[in-house]
Amino acid sequence: MLARLASEDLVAGDGNTTQIVRVRLGTGHVLVTRLTTGEVVAFAPVCPHQFTELDEAAIRDGQLRCPRHGYLYDARSGENLHPGRDAPQENLWKLRPGYLPTFGVTESDGWISVSDQPQPPPLSFDPALEQRPDRDEATPSPPTAGPPTAGPPTAGPVEQSVKFLTVAAGSTTEIRLPLVPRPGFTWRFEVMGQQLEVVGEEFEPGYSPCQLIRMAARGAGAGTLTCTYASAAGEPADIRTFIVRVQSS
Repeated sequence: MLARLASEDLVAGDGNTTQIVRVRLGTGHVLVTRLTTGEVVAFAPVCPHQFTELDEAAIRDGQLRCPRHGYLYDARSGENLHPGRDAPQENLWKLRPGYLPTFGVTESDGWISVSDQPQPPPLSFDPALEQRPDRDEATPSPPTAGPPTAGPPTAGPVEQSVKFLTVAAGSTTEIRLPLVPRPGFTWRFEVMGQQLEVVGEEFEPGYSPCQLIRMAARGAGAGTLTCTYASAAGEPADIRTFIVRVQSS
């Protein structure tokens, strides 16, 4: 155990008030935070999924959320909570949530000490589930004789039915969008009409994580909010449209 920082320099926090401190450990670094229970935990500085730095991560109720793709980890044990507990096991090799390496911590005499060796992986972690299964490539069947027939449509974005909302002018409405982790994908918003404005968004963890957006209605009339779940290159996977009627208050 190596003393790394004074206890008074680490204040308990939760959510947006989480204080995460980077400290040197050997030739590398670890991140240290104090949970609302007063317990101090230490973990690796990058997410095991795609090596996103976790200095700006949010921790709620002991659950750490990666700021890039929303993967959730237990800050104490390092277990992946989402998508590890939510996705079918046969799909984990695609998601590869891994586990977050954690380090033992002690606190005494006004100092926080961090072990220079990571703790064992959580019992739930099975590296075999994150390996691509060996499957023989199926040999395509030769085309049949005769006139061409229409095949299945090319896979594209899943466009949900349009939803209609009625809100009061001057009010703020919350909309929750499902968040299924896909590397590089995020929700993007487009507003048509001067009556509507997206004024905030945040991630809501849990067993059914979602992206919460807050929409302000500025004046009477109508507007459209289009939400697109797309990759960094603009490839859409999900499109949700809301037609909003704003009534005078």
